[in-house]
Amino acid sequence: MRLVAAFVLVASSATAQTTTEDGIRALIRGDYQAAARILRPLGEESPQPDPVAQFFMAILYDTGQGVARNGPRACGLFLSAATPANPFMQQSSAISNLLRDGYGPVGSQLCVSGSRRQDVPTTTFTLAPDHRIVIADGSITVTYNGSEGRTMTGGWPGAVPLPFQYTPLDVSRPVAARRHFIQSFIWVPDAAGKPSTWSLGWMLSEVVGAELRIITGERSLVIVSAPQPPTSYDVASLARVRINANGEAEWIIVGGTNPRSDVIPWRGPR
Repeated sequence: MRLVAAFVLVASSATAQTTTEDGIRALIRGDYQAAARILRPLGEESPQPDPVAQFFMAILYDTGQGVARNGPRACGLFLSAATPANPFMQQSSAISNLLRDGYGPVGSQLCVSGSRRQDVPTTTFTLAPDHRIVIADGSITVTYNGSEGRTMTGGWPGAVPLPFQYTPLDVSRPVAARRHFIQSFIWVPDAAGKPSTWSLGWMLSEVVGAELRIITGERSLVIVSAPQPPTSYDVASLARVRINANGEAEWIIVGGTNPRSDVIPWRGPR
C-alpha cells in the first residue's frame, strides 16, 4: 500500500530533481534495480542527501524491491526524509513512526536517521550439520533442527563494521557441551559527516538453539584519531571469550576504561 500511495503522490510533485525523477520513473515502470542504482547515491551517499530520493529508496528497502529487504534502513531513511524540503514529509514521518513502533522497545536503536552506514557482507557460520547462523545486512538468522529465529539489526550512521567472529568453546562446567559465541566489532564515528575520531564497540552474543542471545558489550574498547578507521585490528587484545581454569566459558575485556571479566551463565535450548 505504501508503494502504491507513493506512486500516486509523485504524479503531483514537481519539486524532485531531474536525476531523482529518473529514479522514480524507473521505479514506476518496475525496473527496481535501476531505480536503486540511481536513487542510492542521491539519497544515501551524497554529502547533502536528497530527501525525495531517500523517501523512494526507503520504499525499496521496505519492500525488498531491487535491494535486499532491510526494515531498519528503510525506517532510518523515512525518518531522514521527513523534512520540509520533501513533498512527502508527512508520509515519511508517519511511516517511520509506524516502523519504529513495530520494533518495540528497541525501535529507537534500529531506526536511526542519518547517512548511510556501510553494508555488512553476508556471513554464514555452520555450527553443526543442522545448525547455522546467517548474518546479513539488516538481520541475523539462526536455523536449528528445522526451526528458525531472526533478529533485526540496526546501526549508527557512518559506522564501519569489522568481520564477525565465531568462537566455539568446548566447556566442561556446569555441563559438558559445545557453546557457540558470536562477536561483533564496529567502528563508530564521533560525527557521521566528517569524523575525527572513531570508537571501537563490541558486542558478545551466544547462539542457543534457534536463538541469538545477547550477553554483554562495550561501547568503546579503544579510540583512534583518524579520518577513516583501521581496516583491521587486533581485537583479541581488547575483548574475547575463553575457557577459564574451572572449565567454564567466560568473557574478558582488556581494553576500555573498565577492564573486567565474568563467567557466562549456562542456559540450554528452550
